[in-house]
Amino acid sequence: MNTEKQVSFLGKWVFGIVKFSSVLLVSNFIYVFLFLNGYLAETVNEIGTLITTGFVLLPFVFAPSFLAVSSCTRLFFRSEENSPIFRTFWNSYKKNYRLAMKHGLLYTAISFVLYAAYWYYGRFGMLGHLIPAILFILVTVLFLFVLSYSSDRVENILNYWKLSFLLLLNHPLLFLFMVLQVFFIIYFCHFNGAMLLFVAPGATAMVMMYFYLECCKLEVSKQREYLK
Repeated sequence: MNTEKQVSFLGKWVFGIVKFSSVLLVSNFIYVFLFLNGYLAETVNEIGTLITTGFVLLPFVFAPSFLAVSSCTRLFFRSEENSPIFRTFWNSYKKNYRLAMKHGLLYTAISFVLYAAYWYYGRFGMLGHLIPAILFILVTVLFLFVLSYSSDRVENILNYWKLSFLLLLNHPLLFLFMVLQVFFIIYFCHFNGAMLLFVAPGATAMVMMYFYLECCKLEVSKQREYLK
């Protein structure tokens, strides 16, 4: 009986990963085009152009679609599996497009500052490269977490970032596990281009929502303990 439950649970997750990855791929087809062109790029300048194009489009393409998919993953974890995924995605996409775009613009601006810091302070030693690079990774994870948070709450644009940061700061162990999970997903998927396309996007969206909901559960437990 336990084996059947484990197989059912695993099958549910695998199906969810493929389903959410597929939705992200369809809604980010321009990134699939850039990704495939990356394999054909022959010079560093060509790769740099593709990356720059991806960052320019991020607030207008990736951010709205990831936030909308986060709405779908939230229903997945709340066992509302019968909800039509494309309708949920489209409704969230239309409703939150401007909000997601603002998050994307803010993230792009922060990334640009960190990129400038990477090259400027890198002249003074390896540490000058290392610190901005680590901050960029952490800000990227925070950005994805903010999009997951935004699919569930209504706040001021800056409060989304502030409250998301405080939520993760209050649960550093969960934050560490979340970063490690995203790292392992990308690390294991990068060996195979198909996995990067059909596994990594959905798995990352599910991991973000899972840890967001876990942080919320712990906060609710804290409130209950406080009120006793």
